[in-house]
Amino acid sequence: ASKDEKQVAVPPVYYRLSEPINIRLIHIAPGAPYEPIALFMFEASPNDAYQALSYVWGDPRATLPITLNDRPFKITSNLDTFLRRLRHPTQPTGPFWADAICINQKDNEEKSVQVAMMDKIYSSASKAIVWLGEEEEDTHLAFELIKTIAANARGIMETIVNALPPQLRYSTSTNWAAEIFHPGLTQ
Repeated sequence: ASKDEKQVAVPPVYYRLSEPINIRLIHIAPGAPYEPIALFMFEASPNDAYQALSYVWGDPRATLPITLNDRPFKITSNLDTFLRRLRHPTQPTGPFWADAICINQKDNEEKSVQVAMMDKIYSSASKAIVWLGEEEEDTHLAFELIKTIAANARGIMETIVNALPPQLRYSTSTNWAAEIFHPGLTQ
């Protein structure tokens, strides 16, 4: 750069969280399917309303550019596809929590604290949305297997319930197992 050119300092994407128990959340800016993803990130309490995103990171070398708080940022192609599926064409979407974005991956201290909080982050979310990736040629087979397992599990549970003594079949007791194996001890 010449002496006449002013160098503009670009503020960082991440700032230290004001409280160690706080998290970052993102809103997805509206856009058409072909437009680049733009996200706006902000600090929040884990008690605030948000949805947690759970997804397969995919190949860490397969990244795509997005903007995060108007700054260039890279995410995996799988996360890009997921965010495109969630994005609304005319209004912001969110707030969401996504670990690869909402945790500063270059700050090992923050990463350590935030990863230890992930059980609270997911359990505090109003909803966890799972993304395994785009549908493949044999994806339907996995769903058929899930349906079969669920149908068999239902049958097994019905067999167990029908084998119970009649007074326990619809027991409201939270200790029904003790009532079966140790009758009289729970009274």
